This record gives sequence, structure tokens and C-alpha cells, in this order.
Amino acid sequence: MLDHNNYDWYIGYNDTEHDFIISDNPAQMIWCHFNDICIPVSKHKSVVMRVKDEEAPMISGDKAKGNIINMSIKGVIAYNTMQISMAQLYLLGSEKAINFMQNINTLYNMKGRME
Repeated sequence: MLDHNNYDWYIGYNDTEHDFIISDNPAQMIWCHFNDICIPVSKHKSVVMRVKDEEAPMISGDKAKGNIINMSIKGVIAYNTMQISMAQLYLLGSEKAINFMQNINTLYNMKGRME
């Protein structure tokens, strides 16, 4: 079970051109005890939990200011990638955001075949 006292909690704001997406299994990152957990609550807002260890690796390099994290496009892509990897059946989000992430995945897979 996750000990919520080991985490700092933040509000993540996404003002990029790409929306957050969420999977049908967003709690998987909690069950796996990730150091950096982002659960979107809308296409532009999320709850972010980060382990209280400054040396722990994080999914997003976006820095908190108080209890706010203003997301970079790199952070949004990283968190969306995690949502895709945790999905069991469904992804929820705008068609544009899901298509963008599918294109990134396609390019990544093509790169692996070219090496």
C-alpha cells in the first residue's frame, strides 16, 4: 500500500498545445510505487505526487513552485507516455493528443528497426 506521507502533492497545469490523456488504469503508477505520479483530472490539470527524495529519478523534470508545477511539453509527453503504457483497454483524451502520442510511438518503433 502506498504511504501518502512519503509524497509531496502538487497541482500540475498544462498550458501546452497538447492535452493530457488518461488511461483506464491511472492508479497503476501508485500500485507500482513510482517516484513521480501524474493523474490527469482534465486536459489541462492534474494531481502530481512526487516522492520526498531529492535524489530519486523523476519522469518529468518540471520543477515545482510552491504546490504548483507548470508543465513543459516534454513533461506532458512523458506523463502521457506513462498513461499509454498503463492502459489496459482505453485511453481518454482529445483525438489530437492521442494521435500525436501514437505518431511519437510509431517514430520510436521505426527508430528501433533502423538501428
